[in-house]
Amino acid sequence: MFCVAVLALGLLPASTSVLAVNCTVATNADSGTTSLRGRIADGTCTSIDFQDGLSPIVLTSGPLVINRNLTITGQGPAETIIDGNNSSRIFNVGVNLVNFGCQSIGNVTVSISGVKVRNGNTGNISFSNDPG
Repeated sequence: MFCVAVLALGLLPASTSVLAVNCTVATNADSGTTSLRGRIADGTCTSIDFQDGLSPIVLTSGPLVINRNLTITGQGPAETIIDGNNSSRIFNVGVNLVNFGCQSIGNVTVSISGVKVRNGNTGNISFSNDPG
């Protein structure tokens, strides 16, 4: 399994706990639990990295939607390439979706580094606070 949970104990006050889960992308497919899309959809992942030799990751199912705090760390722009396939933007960040009748609200912090994004259509990255 590629997800590793790290629980910080004894470093914070008793009323606070931190659960950080790193997940590794293990395929360049655009679907499946170990794909980039699957790792982003996995609500337990707080950070995502990549196995060697996966580039390019070609998106075939639209943009990658990120609605929570997340860190994505590639192996460098020559090694980790995310390709929009000239059919959609690459990332939609902070787009509020309705889940189980509740609206996602609040600030979203996303860090993306060590990746090259290319061939996005209508822009590579979209940021939104508009729930409409």
